[in-house]
Amino acid sequence: FAFRGPEFSGIRGAGPVALGFRRFTPTGECRGFPRRGGGRYVRLRYIPAVTSFVEATSSRRLDDRTFALDVPDGWQQGRGAYGGYVLATIVRAVEAVHATPERRLRTLTAELAGPLLPGAATIELDPLRVGSGTSTIAARIVQDGELKAHAVLVLGRDRALAVKELGVPRPALVPFDSIPPAPPAAGGPPFVRHFDFRM
Repeated sequence: FAFRGPEFSGIRGAGPVALGFRRFTPTGECRGFPRRGGGRYVRLRYIPAVTSFVEATSSRRLDDRTFALDVPDGWQQGRGAYGGYVLATIVRAVEAVHATPERRLRTLTAELAGPLLPGAATIELDPLRVGSGTSTIAARIVQDGELKAHAVLVLGRDRALAVKELGVPRPALVPFDSIPPAPPAAGGPPFVRHFDFRM
């Protein structure tokens, strides 16, 4: 766990081993107190370590229509998780039930109705139509009884088309890992700490 406490540095001689902790609240906050030195309380918050974006956006399948999602702290842009995180959780849930190697995600339209906060949430799937070549699935994220996001996804098989592609050839790109990451920008939203920016 990583602990953040803006008042921690103001305690003379206090270090992580010098703190005692009361029970954490469901949102991950507690009040710590120095066991030696000053007697001033400090508010701390723990942030569980997340190893990858895949792990952070994975949910637990309850049945073919319902997934339990535990939104980790640290992926916010403002109050709630940033949009890419929210949509990725929906895509992973839909693909877990409806995707096959032949039937892949083709389109995604979504509305983010409210901030998805750290904590428990539910992903609900509603197959609108499952045909021989195309599946249309509606999905919603609900948290504390409120709609947080709604999306419609279309998955489909490849189609053989007798149409020659027209367009401008794509320019050659250098490998992304050959470009050094840019230094982290101060004051950005919390979720950016999980990404490298290469320009």
